Amino acid sequence: MPRVLVALDGSEASASILPEAIRLAGRDGELVLIHDVGGSNRDEGAEPSRQIGAVEASETYLQDRVDELR
Repeated sequence: MPRVLVALDGSEASASILPEAIRLAGRDGELVLIHDVGGSNRDEGAEPSRQIGAVEASETYLQDRVDELR
């Protein structure tokens, strides 16, 4: 089973690769979607609640992409 790793940054440009990733994975393949929570702007000293909020936003973003693909 082909597995295709797809790095998304939240932009439309990065999401535009999804149709090609689906084609590469094929019918029996698997897409592995990742989204960088902080990237180069990560605030190592941020409050835990702010960090949790960023993770939750990332999870929501990824789930929205999954829902669109289904």
